[in-house]
Amino acid sequence: MLKGSALVNAVVATLQTIPALVSAMPNGINPYSFMYGVSKSILDAIQEMLPGSLLVSYEGVQGGNFDMMTLWKHHLDITYRATNQAGAANPTGTEDIGYLIFNQAVNGTSLNIRQVAVLPGQVVLMDTPSISHRIDDTQQDYFQAHVVIPEIGDQP
Repeated sequence: MLKGSALVNAVVATLQTIPALVSAMPNGINPYSFMYGVSKSILDAIQEMLPGSLLVSYEGVQGGNFDMMTLWKHHLDITYRATNQAGAANPTGTEDIGYLIFNQAVNGTSLNIRQVAVLPGQVVLMDTPSISHRIDDTQQDYFQAHVVIPEIGDQP
């Protein structure tokens, strides 16, 4: 089974190659890694996200024999808040950021993140992602995309 942090870091690095997304997220595209006693909980980290930021977190793994090749399916969340669009010449709605994440070309290719293996030779293409609208404790809106990335075999 792959280390979750390696997968999170690969997704972050891939997202950072999308110029329009980097522009829409001026406060960063960052990984979230929880270290008990050192880190904030994921809920606190989301609550403290600044507008114009994106956080990729590891949510767990599902084991099984899915297709005689895949033993693990890794679950990640991509949480994002848009910047204030008041007065913007070309405003980008929060719901449109999901379009940038999943449909814009990555790594200088013509392919999007759904069409590339973020860890070549270790994972296959991600399953179809889901995106949902959320509201935090302070009644601020954010969106969260849930992605599942199947691992090839049982990687060391």
